[in-house]
Amino acid sequence: MAITNTQIGGGAFTGRAVYGSGILAGIKEDVSPLVSMISPAETPLLELIGDSLYPAYNVYHEWQEEELGPNAIINSIAVASSTADTVFSVKSSLAAYLQKGMIMRGPEVSGGEYMQILVVADPTITVSRAFGGTTANSFGVGEYLTIVADAAVDGADVLADISRPRPRSGNYTQNFKKDVIVSGTMQAVNQHGGVTDELDTQIQRRLREAMRDLEKNVILGILSGNTIGSSSAVRTMKGVLSFLATNSIVVSSMGTDFGSTTMIFFEDQVNTALKAAWLNGGTDLNVIVCGAEVKRRFDQLNNQRVRVSNDERQFVNQMVTYENTYGVYRVIIDRWMPVHMMVGLATSRMAIVPMNGRSFHYEPVAKTGDAQKGMVLGEYTNELRNEAGMCKLTFTPLAPATLQRLIQAP
Repeated sequence: MAITNTQIGGGAFTGRAVYGSGILAGIKEDVSPLVSMISPAETPLLELIGDSLYPAYNVYHEWQEEELGPNAIINSIAVASSTADTVFSVKSSLAAYLQKGMIMRGPEVSGGEYMQILVVADPTITVSRAFGGTTANSFGVGEYLTIVADAAVDGADVLADISRPRPRSGNYTQNFKKDVIVSGTMQAVNQHGGVTDELDTQIQRRLREAMRDLEKNVILGILSGNTIGSSSAVRTMKGVLSFLATNSIVVSSMGTDFGSTTMIFFEDQVNTALKAAWLNGGTDLNVIVCGAEVKRRFDQLNNQRVRVSNDERQFVNQMVTYENTYGVYRVIIDRWMPVHMMVGLATSRMAIVPMNGRSFHYEPVAKTGDAQKGMVLGEYTNELRNEAGMCKLTFTPLAPATLQRLIQAP
């Protein structure tokens, strides 16, 4: 008769020495069914802008912009009060869109003097001073002169074409790619954390990373000498910070504390930037996107008005809406915005445009070896129309060396 292992007292084979295993050797480990993650992946700006209504059909995506005749001009030379007929240059090539007979009102520093245009010879105009009985006064370079209206004589003929061209602006599309490789073993083993399909889990992680990178690029992206159809040079798109050039204001004289005088100065600078956009037609600005330090200053603006009664146990000091003379703005913090900067944006004039058929998706590739491979792909560009109607404000004192990083390294 055969003798079994059980009959001789050995028990089932475990591969362990009983005397060395200890009484806890067979107890199953206790691992939480949840997998935690603190890597930041929020995309507040993308959520505000929303999905594009149309795709791009070329790697260089273009759009047309249009403006009416100028409401104001800026002089590029000082104007003397003693000259009856004054010739001066006009900035931004706007003289070409003015015509003889127009009435202008000078800056307040000149006492609101009125003038009439006599000759237009781009980039200069000749004006008759002290129009309508007003007094001629001098003023310096860089003042705004308001265009009041045309004033033509009876039976006047057509003098010149003052229509403004419809320029085309554009941006390149950028490829976003995240590789995925999962071995056969990793796909087969049981895992903690509710992971039943490692390939699907990794695809979801890469999609999340790609969306995060798109948000960062929409803000921070920069052109890189782009080429069309190159296999050796990357193609990158321009971000919001690169687009905003007309109303880009740098402040270097503000203190780094939260004193009342400093905060008044902070708000003055914010209003100056928003006013610059408003003067250029940006009446549709609806959001202020801030870096961390700038958002702290916004929150402190309301500090002196917070009232907390003795029976309350909650203190709130946060600004979510800012309203001034020029509009009402939602104020949001974006961790991808440099800590010392803010931008005033009109989301109705922005779009995150995918290349036709190339929004984020997973593309499997041929299997080689014992692994499943593929890539998360997407191709997008950033459309920002009429940047002169938006603004960018930079506070250089708010960015000491310890705050230059956009995010703490893991």
